[in-house]
Amino acid sequence: MKRLRESSGKLVLAEESANFGHTHGYIDNIADALLLCAFDRREGNFVYNAGFTTSSTALERYLLIADAKGWDGEITSSPDIKSEDTIDWRQELVMDTTRIREDLGYEEAIPIKEAMRRSVEWELPQS
Repeated sequence: MKRLRESSGKLVLAEESANFGHTHGYIDNIADALLLCAFDRREGNFVYNAGFTTSSTALERYLLIADAKGWDGEITSSPDIKSEDTIDWRQELVMDTTRIREDLGYEEAIPIKEAMRRSVEWELPQS
């Protein structure tokens, strides 16, 4: 949100970090997933990944946030810009959420666009 506000209508991200994909979820949906796990009484130990069914890149998330905020600037990436982070962006963090969906019937109550809208709404007074 801060980067969008300070961008003067055009935000250019470092290509290496803009293309980084990872699985993420919305807090209310993740709380639902945790409750399903807590009340699962099957014998055994299980590990589940919870998050939206599709992963997205950082650039895609910026676009979702801009849309939720009503920001109509331009967001792109460029190989000429280098990320200031010391992170190796080549290894994505994409998780398969199939198991929790099949075993426990998990599905998001709040879709990604609504989750982004709520997140932006919550963040606005603080940014």
